Amino acid sequence: SIFALKASEDKYRRIFFLTGTGMVILEENMTISLINSEVLKMTGYTWEEFQKKKWPDFIYPPDAELMKKYSILRRVSPDQVPSRYEFRLVTKDGSVKNFFATVSMIPDSQRSVVSIIDITQLKWVEKSLQKNIQELAKSNEELKEFASVASHDLQEPLRMIISYTQLLARRYRDKMGPEADEFIEYIVESAVQMKDLINGLLAYTRIGVKKDFQIFSLEKALVQALRHLKNTVDESY
Repeated sequence: SIFALKASEDKYRRIFFLTGTGMVILEENMTISLINSEVLKMTGYTWEEFQKKKWPDFIYPPDAELMKKYSILRRVSPDQVPSRYEFRLVTKDGSVKNFFATVSMIPDSQRSVVSIIDITQLKWVEKSLQKNIQELAKSNEELKEFASVASHDLQEPLRMIISYTQLLARRYRDKMGPEADEFIEYIVESAVQMKDLINGLLAYTRIGVKKDFQIFSLEKALVQALRHLKNTVDESY
């Protein structure tokens, strides 16, 4: 009835002036019946400027065409069109902003009410985050490649040091005195430790690629660290 329609319209009008989001009421032909102050703030246009054009005229062209299709379908096959979607709007200063829209039909009429939220900043953050993720992935790939090359190039001279030092130990152990034997043992042990560190670095760069994590004793790691730093600690006293 006329009274029910008027009551419905009055309800939406109150929502318009109480909500903190942008609100637009559109006719079936997408002319603008009513628009609230939040939309004016977000777009920079005046109410008079909105009255001179239809709603799609303010929308970024590719999105405007899709919005027109949605408008037609919403009135004939509402289940085939989304009630929530993103779109871009060209503001008065010429910049393009991103918005999130929620659309519903006003009962017993061919009018629709559109609620819009400015998500421009959110989209910028999303784009920046995606860029950072891509750069991080590229950096990780470069790091893995470097670690693989460095591991190969460094382990070969270490292997030679270990092999010849062990050969020296076998041939001359007990012939150069206990102090020389101790020095040879230090050289072999340090070279083996360096090899373990290189392998550890290579394994670290592969974290996230292989999920074969294992429980490791922190006490064992502490003992190894203290042994590696023994000479440095002794020299500091």
